[in-house]
Amino acid sequence: MLLQHSGPGRSLAESMMTRIKAVDPTFFERQAEKAATSRGDASSPLELDPFLIVAFIMLIEERQKGSDSFWFPYIDLLPKEEAMDLSIWWNESTLSLIHGTNLFEGTRQIQSLLHRVFTLVSQQWNFQGIAEREIIWAYSIFASRSFAVYCPPPSLRGNDSSEIVDTHTMNRDVADRAENATNSHVDAHVEPALIPLADIFNHSPTSSVRYINNRARNSFALEIDIPSATNAEESSSIEIFNNYGPKSNEGLLLSYGFCLSQNPNNTYWVQIGISEADPDHDEKIALVREAGLWWRHHLSLATPLPESLLHTIRISLLSDSDFALIEDSNPSDAQIISVANEHTSHERLFALLSARLRRMEGSPLESLSDVDADAPLHTKFALQYRIEQKSILSAAISSVRSHHRAWVQDLISSSVPSRLVSSLLPEYPVAHNEILTAQDVLSDASSSLAAALSSFLSQLATSDLSDEFIFAVKLMHDLHSASHGDLATQLRAWVASDWQASCIPPTISEAECSLMQGTQLLDTIVSAHQRLQELQSTVSRFSSQHPGLAVGSFTTQMLACIWVFIHRNSLFLNGDLLLVPANHLASRDVLPYHPAGRWAYERHTDGGISATPICEPWACWDRDGANLEQLLSIHGVSPSEVPSASTARVSCQLPSVATVQISFTLSDDDEAADEKLRILETCNLPLQFSLFAGQRNSDILMSVRVLLLSTEMATELCAKVADGGRSHLCAPLSPQHEKSVVETLEQVLRSHLDLYENNLERLEAASIPLRRKQLVREYL
Repeated sequence: MLLQHSGPGRSLAESMMTRIKAVDPTFFERQAEKAATSRGDASSPLELDPFLIVAFIMLIEERQKGSDSFWFPYIDLLPKEEAMDLSIWWNESTLSLIHGTNLFEGTRQIQSLLHRVFTLVSQQWNFQGIAEREIIWAYSIFASRSFAVYCPPPSLRGNDSSEIVDTHTMNRDVADRAENATNSHVDAHVEPALIPLADIFNHSPTSSVRYINNRARNSFALEIDIPSATNAEESSSIEIFNNYGPKSNEGLLLSYGFCLSQNPNNTYWVQIGISEADPDHDEKIALVREAGLWWRHHLSLATPLPESLLHTIRISLLSDSDFALIEDSNPSDAQIISVANEHTSHERLFALLSARLRRMEGSPLESLSDVDADAPLHTKFALQYRIEQKSILSAAISSVRSHHRAWVQDLISSSVPSRLVSSLLPEYPVAHNEILTAQDVLSDASSSLAAALSSFLSQLATSDLSDEFIFAVKLMHDLHSASHGDLATQLRAWVASDWQASCIPPTISEAECSLMQGTQLLDTIVSAHQRLQELQSTVSRFSSQHPGLAVGSFTTQMLACIWVFIHRNSLFLNGDLLLVPANHLASRDVLPYHPAGRWAYERHTDGGISATPICEPWACWDRDGANLEQLLSIHGVSPSEVPSASTARVSCQLPSVATVQISFTLSDDDEAADEKLRILETCNLPLQFSLFAGQRNSDILMSVRVLLLSTEMATELCAKVADGGRSHLCAPLSPQHEKSVVETLEQVLRSHLDLYENNLERLEAASIPLRRKQLVREYL
């Protein structure tokens, strides 16, 4: 299929550019300068090629001419608005199915972009006869039907050693950002073009095609390899496919309005940025570029954790000491920089991917089987896309977990390279032979207790307290029997001690709880109390069904004593709760149950183990844990007694400081509430914050800036952040507005401070054990 570049289209385009320059003389120069300065910048707003805007106007005006247009036979065959299925045409009901996805954000960005194009064309350039819907239609036509055609200026024609250029690999989506463009002069002059007849073929990712630009003949040819047929009948029924390029379903839905059920190019993309407030912003940007990395990274089921993504995050999190470590190294070497940097990189990446996955939750439709058979096709496409994106994210999260664990095991099993700043993690041997798991209790064939527990557990539908329940029953049985094992001996000593004074148990009074009002510690204690009540109910049911067993009567206080004992003397190993009867493991030096830690361990033939603590924050998140708050409540460890990062675990800051919870709300009568919520969502800004000592949280500042926007400012900023993200919130919006922001933040923080100071005053007069008073005093 051979088509000439020359003809009425070229002269019409030149005429159109002349008309635009007459009303906006510097438009094309401004756009070129903007593209040059934004290339490679992750926060650059989405922009259209200025020549595409010219093409939109040309297409619309030729369509308006009807049969008087030279291109009428072609334009008349193009899809009408009502036939469009690109995601920018979807209704809100369908868009709700992809809420929280990259496709949703991309759709909103393009809609905002096209609104800006319409404003430019109709108001600044005064093309009065063009409607916004026509701009969207023209964009859709070019997005779904254009080809990459090499259009060099006369000065470049014939200057290359080859007169033939295949532009199929350069075929860009109409709204593609410049960040992935090459710098070659060939690629710089590839433009989308509408080519009649060539655009009738459907897409197949396996079809072999070439877009041949012959500069000597000034022509374009679409070459398609047609698969051979085995017989004449099959030959007449073979469909010939174009190949639109290695597009994911997201790209297909944005540009074409369909997706594939088995798309080998499916990806989920993550874009990494570096805060403008980072004092090392410029140095990190330079390192990313020098390493040949991009800001946007594509995850897939085949490659859920690209090394390029992890290395970009490593660079973005470099500390001052890390810069010294890489001073003489090649930035493109994707290698570990320091233990602290690697750990933080894993932690941040896990948090990022988990937050992205949570954004996709909450849809009433979770399976294609939930969709009505007569539902529109784009509804099924939307749901299929979201399901695929969730599966890729889940695989990526699992991959981060596995990568982290493998890295820690490497640290433990091999010598640490000299470029790492931390020594091997300390190892704590447990010499006792009696190490108990729930399965050990249930598999004791000689025990009537095991049979009763197995029978009872089979009646429970679901219970996340099963291990705690098994241990609690086992320990109460040992207390009321003649057992003299390590566990029973240690438990009797614990019961006889003043155990309640050495920690903050879940059975403290309401008056004592009030001393912790407004803190995360109180939330932790309340949560523990709820778990204890569930455990008490389950134990009570078991005792009533098996009165003959030596479980005996018990009080809430006794069960609380046993519950705290279990958690003070247990480890989570490979997902199992392991009860270790070793007094030194429960001491304040070693902290065996650190809520932010897991343990690498080796079980020996004598029944003992060698355990090494591993800092893995998501072990805590998976169990709804806290950090210092659990150490206070269960282990009775005060803030001053938490081991420093230099004496235990890896050389990075453990989440061992108290957190302050700050929450904000939008007023019900706020006229700009919808715009503000959209800004917060677009910028991924929360309304609830955990403030850590020594850590600056710029998100809280940006969120308050949004909450205090006037209606006019909110409307204006809503359009800006759709393209530029949170970069518009990094600096004050106006002096008066920033003053209000600072005053509001100061008022909120002061109210928390006043509350804690009041709690401290009441604490001194309270009649509670001295050790517990010390714990709460230090925490407040």
